[in-house]
Amino acid sequence: MLNKPTEYLQKNKSSLNKNVRMKQQQILMMGFAILTLASCVSSKKYSSCEKRNAGLEHRCIELSDNEKKDNAQLLADQQVINSLKEKATDEKKDSLQKQTEVNNLSEISGIQENNMDKQYAYIRQLQTTMDHKDSFNKALVRNLINACGDNTDVRIKTEKGVVYVDIADQLLFASGKYDVTEKAKLVLAKIAVVLEAQPSVKFTLEGHTDNAPYRDGGLLLDNWDLSVKRATSVVRILQNEYHILPSRMNASGYGEYAPSMSNNTKEGMAENRTTRIVILPEMDDLYSSLSNPKR
Repeated sequence: MLNKPTEYLQKNKSSLNKNVRMKQQQILMMGFAILTLASCVSSKKYSSCEKRNAGLEHRCIELSDNEKKDNAQLLADQQVINSLKEKATDEKKDSLQKQTEVNNLSEISGIQENNMDKQYAYIRQLQTTMDHKDSFNKALVRNLINACGDNTDVRIKTEKGVVYVDIADQLLFASGKYDVTEKAKLVLAKIAVVLEAQPSVKFTLEGHTDNAPYRDGGLLLDNWDLSVKRATSVVRILQNEYHILPSRMNASGYGEYAPSMSNNTKEGMAENRTTRIVILPEMDDLYSSLSNPKR
């Protein structure tokens, strides 16, 4: 009787131990599974964290690089802005300088314009004076031509504002002499009438000869003496017989040293033997215009 319960207990104990062992194994397996599962979950999370961390580090590096690039661009933009400011300042200074120059030029231009107006007025005044002189000379020449008529021994011309009256020596004097002929006095009388009508006119008597040597002796030494004596003879006729003031006249002699033609021909020598009346322009009005131009 006792053996059966013992056997039963032993069997139950063995069965219980078996169950316990099974339970332990199950628990161990479950623990292993749990540990294994826990281990798997931690590994995935760690891997995920590593990837995320790597991404963040890469993004951080990108942001750092972008910041450096932005800072560099900001510095470059600031340099451009500073350069533009300096350029604007220089342009402003240049503009002010140019404006000053324009103002100065405007002032100078105004002065120049005023001076030009004065110069134009002066030129017009001078031109008026010259026109008056030319008109006077033309009228004088016309009156002299009318007075002398068709006398071929008298030639009247105008050159550069000066009136010339050339009287051939064959009309005025005998060969080698300086006494005025009676025939020449008639011509001088007509010329004197025209000159007397213009009391402001002054003139010079010029004596000219050819280059044939003077041989008559006496007081005269050569052609130079002869030319001067002939000029003074005409001046004295105009003064004493036709009452022209001596202050209006001048006498000079050139001898053979101012020929109008070559003395190599008879025609040239005859042309050079002449007494010339040089009627000077009225210079007083001209000098007055030069000295005191109207403003």
